[in-house]
Amino acid sequence: MATLKNDIKKVWRELPSSARLGITLIGGFIVFKKVRGFWDKIKTTPESAKSDEKKFIEQGQVATYPDASYTGWADIIYNEYFNSVWSSFSDVKYIFEKMQNDLDVSKLIQAFGKRRILFSTGTGDLQTIIIKIDDDAPQQVNQIFETKGIKYRF
Repeated sequence: MATLKNDIKKVWRELPSSARLGITLIGGFIVFKKVRGFWDKIKTTPESAKSDEKKFIEQGQVATYPDASYTGWADIIYNEYFNSVWSSFSDVKYIFEKMQNDLDVSKLIQAFGKRRILFSTGTGDLQTIIIKIDDDAPQQVNQIFETKGIKYRF
């Protein structure tokens, strides 16, 4: 084992610096793509929630509330974000406590969609806005979801 390690080090040192740079850049790019791919899988976007909704319905999940409720709650979360100087995550926590299954969360994510971020020209989805209300909010939401057996994570 030790000789293999020494052989690899020897070959590495004998490579031209441009080859070592190329290998390092390619390795870094591969790691970046893997990490980015993992992030894309766990990110909860309105687009992914729409396809998830179909899957949850096929699994027999039923929305607990009418669609208008999810829209109203999405508006409340966004209004709290706009007033975040005077509010905290505890002001919207009850909304996440109302979610009973993955379909409910999917409908809330879709109802929220993408909305304008304060002091920016960019937009953000529900996950982005929750983080902007309170850095610890995703952990609190995930705890609520975990206790209810909901698979979504922020």
